[in-house]
Amino acid sequence: MSLAGNIGGEELGRETSMTKVGIAAFIGALVEWYDYFLYGLAASVVFTQLFFPLENRLFGTLAAFATFGVGFFFRPLGGAIFGHYGDKLGRKAILVLTFLLMGLATFLIGVLPTFQSFRGILRRRPAVRARRPSQVASDLARREKR
Repeated sequence: MSLAGNIGGEELGRETSMTKVGIAAFIGALVEWYDYFLYGLAASVVFTQLFFPLENRLFGTLAAFATFGVGFFFRPLGGAIFGHYGDKLGRKAILVLTFLLMGLATFLIGVLPTFQSFRGILRRRPAVRARRPSQVASDLARREKR
């Protein structure tokens, strides 16, 4: 019996019924899709106004849904990575890790500054003037004449 086979807390050799496995898979998929539903609803209603208040509301909505799309696009990559480690270290430990990572991500979304507060932070900083190279050269020539 290897240590890596029991690191996730699963019992070796324990048989489970297919009904239990099916119910557990259904509940897991239900929770996952409910999470996507809530995020999609928040992206369309809340994120557009708080994080992307652009002149054109269509572009703000598209930007909010782009964040949703990026997460949906990288879903198979996360499944492959965590599936690999779930097979190596135990599915229970990786399940707990993914729950912690989802909770941390949700918390970090909650503490993100809104567009208005971020704009206020930028206004307090001194403005940096962008110049063309010819303007920089003329400014240097003017300083040398003094």
